[in-house]
Amino acid sequence: MVVSQKIGRGSLNYSIYDSGLRGANIRVAEKELRNGELDLEISVEQARFETSKDYYSLQSSDAQVKIEEAAVADATQTLKVSTTRKSRRRNKI
Repeated sequence: MVVSQKIGRGSLNYSIYDSGLRGANIRVAEKELRNGELDLEISVEQARFETSKDYYSLQSSDAQVKIEEAAVADATQTLKVSTTRKSRRRNKI
């Protein structure tokens, strides 16, 4: 039930009884707000996780590149030694 009352130039409208509708609307709005807050928290945590995962993946890839560079350097050195030995053998013959 809505009551209207004229006060001077204006009027005042207020509900005396709304069958609990106002309280229900407030509870729905509070739950929607909480759901939005939880969605935001999930998004933030997901972004943190993805960032950390990408960082560690980058670190791992960087380490793998260094390992492969060392393997290439070893192979180059082995080739030089092998070539030198082969050259010496040819000169002895």
